[in-house]
Amino acid sequence: MFNKIIIFLLVLAWGNTFAKNLEKKDSLLQIIQTTKQDTIKVDALNRLFLIYEFSDTVIALEYLKKALILSEKINYKKGIALTKIRFGFYHEDQSRPSMALTCYKEALNIYEDLKNIHGMATCNNNMGLLHLNSGNYPSALKIFQKTLELYESLNDQKGIATTLNNIGNIHDYQGNLSLALDYYQKSGKISEALGDKKRIAASYNNIGSVFFRLKNYNSAIDYHQQSLKINTFLKSKKGMAYNFTNIGMIHTNCKNYTEAMKYYLLALNLYEELDNKKEKCVVLGNIAALYNIQKKYYLAIDFSVKNLDLAQETGLLENIMDSYRELANAYAGMKKFDQAYSYQILFKNINDSLVNTEKNSQLSRMEAIYQNEKKQKEIEIKEVLLSQQELEIKHQKTQKLTFAISALFLLILLLVILKNYKEKHKANILLAQQKNEIIQKSEVLNQQNEEIKSQRDMIMEQNEELSQKNEEIASQRDEIISHFKISENQRVLITHQKKELTDSINYAQRIQRAILPPDYYVKKCLPDSFILYLPKDVVSGDFYYIEKVNDIVVFSAVDCTGHGVPGSMMSVIGYNLINQAVKLNHFTKPSDILQFLDAGVTETLRQTGGESGVNDGMDLAVCSLDTKTNILQFAGAYNGIVYIKNKTLYEIKGENMPIGVNYDGVSDNYTNNEIQMEAGDTVYLYSDGYADQFGGSKGKKFKYKQLKDILLEISSLDISQQKEILLKKFSEWKGELEQVDDVMVIGVRVTI
Repeated sequence: MFNKIIIFLLVLAWGNTFAKNLEKKDSLLQIIQTTKQDTIKVDALNRLFLIYEFSDTVIALEYLKKALILSEKINYKKGIALTKIRFGFYHEDQSRPSMALTCYKEALNIYEDLKNIHGMATCNNNMGLLHLNSGNYPSALKIFQKTLELYESLNDQKGIATTLNNIGNIHDYQGNLSLALDYYQKSGKISEALGDKKRIAASYNNIGSVFFRLKNYNSAIDYHQQSLKINTFLKSKKGMAYNFTNIGMIHTNCKNYTEAMKYYLLALNLYEELDNKKEKCVVLGNIAALYNIQKKYYLAIDFSVKNLDLAQETGLLENIMDSYRELANAYAGMKKFDQAYSYQILFKNINDSLVNTEKNSQLSRMEAIYQNEKKQKEIEIKEVLLSQQELEIKHQKTQKLTFAISALFLLILLLVILKNYKEKHKANILLAQQKNEIIQKSEVLNQQNEEIKSQRDMIMEQNEELSQKNEEIASQRDEIISHFKISENQRVLITHQKKELTDSINYAQRIQRAILPPDYYVKKCLPDSFILYLPKDVVSGDFYYIEKVNDIVVFSAVDCTGHGVPGSMMSVIGYNLINQAVKLNHFTKPSDILQFLDAGVTETLRQTGGESGVNDGMDLAVCSLDTKTNILQFAGAYNGIVYIKNKTLYEIKGENMPIGVNYDGVSDNYTNNEIQMEAGDTVYLYSDGYADQFGGSKGKKFKYKQLKDILLEISSLDISQQKEILLKKFSEWKGELEQVDDVMVIGVRVTI
């Protein structure tokens, strides 16, 4: 029973090395209907065969016939060979090995004409598998050795690994376990080098199975455990189930019955999930046998009955027979010999039937081998006769060719003599013509000499004119040098002025940076927060404000009119006014701070009644967070906030009233909003620079909707990760385009 499971696993793990393409039939049918390339149609028809191969053999065969007709029509040799291989698959499925072998040989002949080594290796591999499955091990071994040579010439490591495994299977089936182990290990090493985890797991499973049969249980369980580890990583339930079954069998033989039962039950659960009734029967039988060994006969009967019911439902004779055997053993152990005898009789009847079936199968395989060898000898005789006929035809062709060459040589000789005579006659005529041409050219040369003398006199006059022009050019050159010196002096002056201006702006940047709260203070007030601050120029019109008054933290994102130097001047005014509101006047209510700021900007810029003509102001969002109660207050001038609770985004917009520009001298009143925040909620403040940035594949604005979607998506991440993602998204969107405005985003997560 255990050996059958091991052999099944070996075949399952490697099988046919040429996996079939499982594209959906609809897409393949659409390709056939739309493509104008017949070669693509041939490949699609072959793939459709693979889809229908086991579900509808009639339709599958029709697709193969169409593929062969079209390939022969367009003389697509590769397509003909591929279709022949598929015909071989079809005949194997129909239990016609001799016809399958003929198809593979026809495909091999085509690939040999094309010198397609990979195709030759494929055909040889299929023929080797055919002989292997028919029990003709010597022929299979010979063909696989040829296959191995072909794959080695291509340095096809995957093909080499597959062929080594197939040779290992031959030795395994013949009981040459040491040789089988050697080939399995070679195949496994190549799979390890390729990093092919699925093949590595299969190799370890095969090696473990050989060690099991050699009763080297320590090595067996080690390799099965390694295979299990890889299958677990690959999430291969089928592979894991086989590993559990094999490990259970090893523990059974080692009399570790508790461990054996644990692994059997793990395998049983997986087979139930996979709805694999055949393997479920195997495990049920193993559990029943284990309970019999432990003399737990009632449990053995329970699992044997379960095995019997499932095996009868699925028509699995071997599993039915195993159930009868275990039932007979259980009742015998309970000394209920009548029942034990009845089940033993049932077991013997099925066993005799299977033995007869196996004998008939062996006779059929022997007959197939005999017919194949007979056909092979007939082919060899025909090849010898053809070879003799070809030699005779070749000899006759050689005689005819010799006569034809001699005649051709005489004809060429006559043609050469005739050609030389004609060329000599033409040469005499040509010499006479050349003599007349020389006389005519002498007369022309005399005329040209007279013209040259006339042109020489003209050139001397032109030289005098050029001398005069050279003097004029020298005078112009001196004038240009003088202008260049003046331009150079101006360039030096402009460079100096630019440096002074740049130094001033850089110093202004240092002042602006000094005003802003330092990072350590930000983290002290708001431990779980980030500030993304990207000025467009050296100095910025955007700034942020953070200050703590008792248990309340006031924080704000401010966007002043303009950017660069003008914006930075406004930012200094705005920062000082907010600082006065919070520190001097002790305002923590956002609407009070906005009203104070509105009045201060209007007064500072003398905007009442149009005194100064300066209409600049600022847009901002101001928040205050009570760290004891987690109550968040907000007021905004044009700018709003978004906050995220329970993975849902909420937005509160600012009022459409700017800071400053109060010609009537009356400050605006702003609405104060309160939100009860919870631990883990996050609030975001931002200026318009991020959303207004142009970029992307079409050079469009980023827009607020996309910004809000990103904030919702990243809100559950670590606060530092949120800043990195926002910066990365902004850089990718902007690409090579210029930054259009100052950018600022503030994120604050409420903590306990």
